[in-house]
Parts: sequence; structure tokens; C-alpha cells
Amino acid sequence: MRAKLLTLMMILEVLAPEMSKHAAAIEMLQKLQADIGTRLEACEDKEEQFALESLLRELDFRKEKSIRRRVRELVRHGVGLQDADREQMESDVVDAYDLRGQLVHTGFADENAINKAHEVVLRATKALLRGRLGLQ
Repeated sequence: MRAKLLTLMMILEVLAPEMSKHAAAIEMLQKLQADIGTRLEACEDKEEQFALESLLRELDFRKEKSIRRRVRELVRHGVGLQDADREQMESDVVDAYDLRGQLVHTGFADENAINKAHEVVLRATKALLRGRLGLQ
């Protein structure tokens, strides 16, 4: 059941649209990247260079919203889900995503919670795929 849950969650992650953060946040990240670039040009210490280059890559990644947020938005706006239960489905899918994180990072989760999360994510995935295929 764990593998099924993780697989379904990966499907939602792939379906979730890429989303940039707010323009103000991106502007601040770009300023910080420019500052780091300036420091890198003057840097002679290899360890410092590696650390700063790594930080630049991390900042580039930070320009997008988190996968968790993207999955939430997918359920909030995705075609195929009934409007009446969309809000509850959104909350349940985010809870399932958090459980997925717990499984991935600790290897442990309550079996009942895994079963419930699997049920929720399977229902959401089916509805979203039917909606995208026009099979409502």
C-alpha cells in the first residue's frame, strides 16, 4: 500500500503545474543571486566557491512554489473534481502529501493513515485524469 500511495502521489506531482513565486520574492532572490555572483568573482577559496555555487543553485530552485503547494493548486483548480467536495479533497490530498513526506523521510506511518491517504489520492487522481481526458 505504501508503494501504491507513493506512486499515486508522484502522478499528482507530475500533473501539478509549475508555478513561480510572487514577483517580489523572485526580485529579492535575483538580488541575492547577483550579490553572491559578485562575491564569487572575488573568491579565491575553493570551499567558499563550492558553498556559494551551491547556494546559487538552491536559490534558483526557490523561485518556484513548493511541490506541496502545486499539488494543492492542482486539486483546487483541476478539471474533473466536483466543486461540492473540492475544498475537502484539497485538504485531504495535502494531508496525504504530508504523510508521503513522513514515509519518505522516516520510513514510518500509521497503516490506517496510509490506507486512508491512498483512498483519497486514488480518488483525486482518477477524477483529475478523467477531467483532463474529457471523460467526466
